[in-house]
Amino acid sequence: MSLDSLLGLVSLNAGALTAMTRLFVEPMVRGGGGRILNVASLAAFQAMPAMALYGATKAFIVSLSEALATELRDSGVTVTALCPGYTATRMLDDIPGSRDLSARMPSGIILDPEEVARVGYRACIDGIPLVVPGVSNQILARLMGFQPRWLLRALGGFLFRRVL
Repeated sequence: MSLDSLLGLVSLNAGALTAMTRLFVEPMVRGGGGRILNVASLAAFQAMPAMALYGATKAFIVSLSEALATELRDSGVTVTALCPGYTATRMLDDIPGSRDLSARMPSGIILDPEEVARVGYRACIDGIPLVVPGVSNQILARLMGFQPRWLLRALGGFLFRRVL
């Protein structure tokens, strides 16, 4: 990717989210309540070879969201980070090899966008700081938390070289 494209990704995923959060949190706190739902990704939990900056910006979203959820705990404002995995959206059309990957994946792993939205909305309304839709993705996210980082990097590199 070009430097402009890379900086655009950071600007969108981290910069715009930060700016909007800054603009809306203060009035929410003054008003005594509000809900913020930030869309991250399962990619936030692992280094993503071939998608390194995407994964890094999603990790930023999770970290910021969890920190703000704690900071705002007694304000009436909640912050939720939604971390879907592989979801059947048009975004996948822009990723080389995604059609082949979709065809090889078990159907239970590919998430339905409407279900992801329902899960995210419910977690946001309930004030849950972090939500991962789909049982297989929840298991994967938990397993990644127990593995040494060197192993996650090695597995991620192996898998992404085969897919992309």
